Amino acid sequence: MGGSVTSASQKFDRCRATIRRALSKQCLSRKRRKQSKRMVQRVKAVKKLADHVSTKNGRAFPTYSCANAIRGELLRMNHVAAISKRTVCRDLRRGGYVNRVRPCVPTRVPEQLEAKQAFARRMKKLGSSYQHRIIFSDESWLCTNEGGHRTCWVPRGVKPLPRERKCRWNCASSVLVWACIGRDYKSELIVLPSKTKDGDGETHTFRLSSRTYIDKCLAKVVGKFPPKSILQQDNARAHVAAGTHGYLKRKGITILLKWPPYSCDLNVIEGLWAELQRRVGLLGPSNLAELTAAAKKAWNAIPMAMINSFIDGFAAKLERVLQT
Repeated sequence: MGGSVTSASQKFDRCRATIRRALSKQCLSRKRRKQSKRMVQRVKAVKKLADHVSTKNGRAFPTYSCANAIRGELLRMNHVAAISKRTVCRDLRRGGYVNRVRPCVPTRVPEQLEAKQAFARRMKKLGSSYQHRIIFSDESWLCTNEGGHRTCWVPRGVKPLPRERKCRWNCASSVLVWACIGRDYKSELIVLPSKTKDGDGETHTFRLSSRTYIDKCLAKVVGKFPPKSILQQDNARAHVAAGTHGYLKRKGITILLKWPPYSCDLNVIEGLWAELQRRVGLLGPSNLAELTAAAKKAWNAIPMAMINSFIDGFAAKLERVLQT
């Protein structure tokens, strides 16, 4: 009929995304106007700017990462007299580009990446039998944020329910929790205080020291580890302190040495913390007592099959590091 996507959307009472999806699947045919020579040159210039990469201190990053930056550079280089952001986005889609969120990584410093890759090669060489003996441990903060799903399905014309997103220190309550997981193993959830008082009665944020780490965390779980277990810890001061290592040595616990710095992406328990926060948010705690009870209830409800799936994913994490 020679109409536009908008006219088809109004005629069939469907959103424009549905019409475009139908067109992309060749359910309908649409006459495309022939691209002019000027349009072809502009699309070529836009693609060239989108592919431009800058490097500094061993790091690579896109020079023009957004449509506004590309538009500004086109105007500065006098490629076009005037161009809008929407036209740039349209040209990028014509060139086969899509907009994606850049993934976050702990570090891209060459020395730290080399240490992480050396660790991944060593773990891969030791094999899956060694990897399944590792007990992954870490602490994390939980708060009264909802932590539910980012999207939800609602009827057309109905607004979705909002999500409350506040920083941890601006929430009603927050607690520091610690736990460790392994193959067919899950420790109890240790809930640590968020605040502590000094000798003068002043309140301070709780800091995990070597002594509190031993007394409140390790002493409650080391006797329940599976045989031949290897305890993983990151490089926090409380974990690498001489007192902590001495305590674990006296208890006969083997420590996974040479854990690379800034390697939270290798610790499989990080994914479990995200799942725990989501489950706690669905319980809707509003104060410290409810938050503590919800955290323990949600932790106990996590099935062992899910924990084993996180442990089995450690090999895939090592492969991703080696391919970096």
